[in-house]
Amino acid sequence: MLNTHLAVETFAPCQDVDIISGGVESLAIAALLSARGRSVGFAREGFSMPEQLVIRGESTNYRAGRLQTGKQDAADPLYSRRPDIMVLTARAVDYPQALDMVAERLAPGQTVFITDAPMGTAFELSTKLFKLRKRMAVNIVEMGPLFDECYFEGRSLEIIGLKEQVSICGRSVNETRTCMPFGRQLFSGLVPASNVLERGLNDTASLLKTALRMFLIHRSPAAKQVTPITELNKAEDEILSALESEIQTLAKIFNVTVPERTELSFAFSDSLERERQSMAAGVCENFVMLAELAAKAYHPVPTIDSIIDEASKAAARDLRSEGRKLSDLGLSGMDIREIIEFINS
Repeated sequence: MLNTHLAVETFAPCQDVDIISGGVESLAIAALLSARGRSVGFAREGFSMPEQLVIRGESTNYRAGRLQTGKQDAADPLYSRRPDIMVLTARAVDYPQALDMVAERLAPGQTVFITDAPMGTAFELSTKLFKLRKRMAVNIVEMGPLFDECYFEGRSLEIIGLKEQVSICGRSVNETRTCMPFGRQLFSGLVPASNVLERGLNDTASLLKTALRMFLIHRSPAAKQVTPITELNKAEDEILSALESEIQTLAKIFNVTVPERTELSFAFSDSLERERQSMAAGVCENFVMLAELAAKAYHPVPTIDSIIDEASKAAARDLRSEGRKLSDLGLSGMDIREIIEFINS
């Protein structure tokens, strides 16, 4: 087995947190933690610190001075910090490179929280550590999204839809249990999942949003601006129902439970190209992995396969070949029984 799940058995109060990766989502998490009194390092150049953090429905006391900024290279002093916790947001466009950076920087005793994580990201990082021959006691935890969206409004950074509950899971039951006190010092409302598959499949909103983005692009084939969707047509609703059915079946095969459809979010950006990139990222991060899990079970998933193929056409890329594979998680040589035993260890 590649992953030995060496957890850090400590509950010392954490103070220093580094945010890895870029994008406004990363900055939003940095500002959110800064507002909650943490010393935060934001290792990304090219961003102006917001003068104010606005969270819909929450009173926030924010001081930009708590944020330390720097470059993501070894020459910068911030890079050489050894914080208690590193937070990686998987929503960033440079997520694969950021995951490599975390693997290079990670030191014994540290804890990594990966927010808005694709299913199985904790094992993906663990596999990268194995390839670097770094065997050490660390905690690696993947989480669902912390909020729906964020954006700059002048010099204010606004967060919309801050989650009341966020699913969280480590590589093992013990690691999840160990990291809950750490996580609750940073984010409220954490809910432990049984394993990484359950956590990933429970994020149905993200999975369905990828399909909705594909519908959006098909409705605006020659436009540069987004044509808003307010409701689904009959064909789209049938595709979404078939997708949910395939996800539910895969969950049963791998002995996990997933919720029924929640309220759909028809909130999109104004840029069709941005939505096209987000659709492609969603397919690469999750749908290709779902197709591989189905192949392990010899179970056909025509809707998932169709979404991969149609999204590839819309993005003019071979998303199936670009997507994350079971081999990225160190699970390629296992059968269904071995995968179930491994993720529940």
